[in-house]
Amino acid sequence: MSDEIKNSAGNAGDGIQESDAALYRVEVKCPRPVYRRAGYSLVRGKNAIDCVTAQQLAVLNADPMLSVAVVSETPVPPGDEERGLGVLDVGDLNERIRAAVATLDKDNPGHYTRTGAPRVSAVAEALDETITGEQLKAAMAETDEG
Repeated sequence: MSDEIKNSAGNAGDGIQESDAALYRVEVKCPRPVYRRAGYSLVRGKNAIDCVTAQQLAVLNADPMLSVAVVSETPVPPGDEERGLGVLDVGDLNERIRAAVATLDKDNPGHYTRTGAPRVSAVAEALDETITGEQLKAAMAETDEG
């Protein structure tokens, strides 16, 4: 009996090694500003993650806080890409934030603070999307730099 347990345990370990060899490209939607799961630091919105192991994918899928979609049904070959995480559409989000700010009424105290900064709630309402103060500041900083 103990030999059967050892053999089945050995086979289970072999299966894990095989599944870890397959790497996937996934898109993870996260509602929190910063969230850590399966060895990745995720931010609010869409996160593109390359070279996710089957074990990491299982952890991400099991988390009710996250919405996970496999972008590449075919595993990414291990040598094709380095392991990494990239945030999708950050430039697009910044452009949309700046466009939303442009639609706000400067004379409306619900749209701007006393110091002249756009209110996060007004921009979020104009976007019909939740954003953070940090995202608003980053988008407006791009305007100041450009």
